Amino acid sequence: MRSTVTTPKGPSTSLSMTGGNWLLLGLLALLWGSGFFFTTIAVEDIGPPTVVLIRVILAAAILYAVIRFRGTSLPQGWATWRPFFVLGLLNTTLPFTLNAWSLTRIDSGLAGILTATVPIFTVVVAHFATADEHFSVAKVVGSGLGMSGVLLILGQDLGSLASGGGLGKLAVLVSCLCYGLAGVYARSLKGIPPLNLAFGQLCTAAVLLTPFVALVDRPWQTSTWTTSAILSTLVLTVFGSACAYLIYYRLLAAAGATNASLVAYLIPVVAVLLGAAILDERFLVQQLLGMALIVGGMAVIDGRLVRRLANRGAPSPIAAD
Repeated sequence: MRSTVTTPKGPSTSLSMTGGNWLLLGLLALLWGSGFFFTTIAVEDIGPPTVVLIRVILAAAILYAVIRFRGTSLPQGWATWRPFFVLGLLNTTLPFTLNAWSLTRIDSGLAGILTATVPIFTVVVAHFATADEHFSVAKVVGSGLGMSGVLLILGQDLGSLASGGGLGKLAVLVSCLCYGLAGVYARSLKGIPPLNLAFGQLCTAAVLLTPFVALVDRPWQTSTWTTSAILSTLVLTVFGSACAYLIYYRLLAAAGATNASLVAYLIPVVAVLLGAAILDERFLVQQLLGMALIVGGMAVIDGRLVRRLANRGAPSPIAAD
């Protein structure tokens, strides 16, 4: 679902959210948020690992065509491809497969809400794995709020995380941890074009998934290739992966990484609305409260809303005579 991109640290830029950028952000949230809906349909008839394998192979082929069309050089040599295997495992193979499998046990809207914890896991991982991104007061408060929301959503499943819906929720949270680990690891990858990052991790994910699908999932025996499942998988591939990556990179260049990260606030909303409207999923009060805590935690970590509220209450400067 998500792409990992490294951005240099430094002074803030003048990049801002224009009307066009807000449109791109909304479209990106729709593409990534609807992924839970289409995956739910696909895994009803096709095994989750097989759905993911088809998705990454076709998405890699599309991005390869884009790279060739743009004239961008392809990754060369084992030294270049080696980190792609780490990203392919942490940012694609494990989280994609865990999320797809979880949707055989929990609702798509609930999975979308829990996936919103990725920024919170990233903050926690960065504290222990980096030398310059330790906890601040805002990060501690935001992480605490987010994890309180997770515990509220887990609710009655806290005592049964090894079975049923509890295990599905746990699978989503483990996928979020994988995304957090991948995000921190990607900081070490300097000078690699973002499009190559996406292409490389999709290719290596296909390599990692193929033997597992062939030996364990065996789709030629276990899958039912219905029209709805095939079309949902194709939508996931073309729009949820390839097109979403291209839109994300365009938004990243036009508005900056901080503004592009706002998509994390919108994805669970899209997932919940689609699940309730089309799949008739129930949206419980504790899920609403949990989502509010998670989104509130992200807002505190992000800091912009807090700064805006603080500035609103501050007295206006008095011009000197």
